Amino acid sequence: MKDHRARSMGDTASAVGSMLLFVLFATAGIYFQLNYSFLGAVQLLVYAGGITVLYVFSILLTSSQGDKAEDLKGYKLFAGLAATLAMMMP
Repeated sequence: MKDHRARSMGDTASAVGSMLLFVLFATAGIYFQLNYSFLGAVQLLVYAGGITVLYVFSILLTSSQGDKAEDLKGYKLFAGLAATLAMMMP
């Protein structure tokens, strides 16, 4: 049976932050496909970098103690590190 507990504000905010980052990267990809390299670079540096970091920090600063995320399990930490390393490989 499914658990119908409400999602905490931190879970919802991190999901929204991830979607925002995805949309900003997709917009930069469109600029690169249209050969607007400068606009694509500015989109990545200013918006995808700065605005998303600002959004995440505002969530962290306004969350209460009850909203703190639980510690990562060992396999999730390993999977995240492996995915990061795989993305960095040429």
